[in-house]
Amino acid sequence: AGDEVEVDEDGDILVPRTKNKLEIEFSTSTTIPHVGLQIWRGALLLADFIQSHSEIFKDKIVLELGSGVGLGGVVAGMHAKEVICSDIDKCGILQLIKRNINRNKKLLKGKVGVSTFDFYQQEWSVHLTRKIKQSDVIIAADVIYEDSLTEAFVECITKILQTPPVKRFYLALEKRYVFTMAHLDSVAPCYEYFLKCLRNKWSKYPMCNWSLKELKTDFKQYFNYVRTKELVLWEILVQ
Repeated sequence: AGDEVEVDEDGDILVPRTKNKLEIEFSTSTTIPHVGLQIWRGALLLADFIQSHSEIFKDKIVLELGSGVGLGGVVAGMHAKEVICSDIDKCGILQLIKRNINRNKKLLKGKVGVSTFDFYQQEWSVHLTRKIKQSDVIIAADVIYEDSLTEAFVECITKILQTPPVKRFYLALEKRYVFTMAHLDSVAPCYEYFLKCLRNKWSKYPMCNWSLKELKTDFKQYFNYVRTKELVLWEILVQ
């Protein structure tokens, strides 16, 4: 007797297919200025969210802020019409993103490009301005780890979300706790400062009308990491 084969309801042979695998180049450890070369758990949570909610990204134009190694952008590129991965142009980050895009180009449905974007810059290039205006969905992960950067990020995302057309924003973060003598307790100072900046900036119109919601993180896990309770995912809808 020959090997058994599986058939579908029409009698056609079901061909076994290997699972798609992403290949991402990254550093396992770096100094603080080079943290974008690592993969942090917030990026893995965001990638899981994109895979689990692909309908949000299908045929959309997606802008990723602080792309790092480009994991979120690559996963979004499996569903979106176009993805723009953006980060600062130093430490070889943009070149690393390009390599990771090329490594996974067979999995990509849409166009995935790379652009320079610094949260501190006051003016945007013509190219970046055009892409921001075209974007439907904004994503970012693990961009909150230093107070001055947090302030710049909040200013930046506020400006982006006020740029028509109406956009939605997904932000994945990990609360990083430290013990302080001032509080005699473990606190997450970077995360708390981020929330403070949001409250201060978004208490005014039109930001006060935006919808901010912390989403449940019980969606399917595709990537291998420990999904701790410190990992959070925010959805911001412009209304």
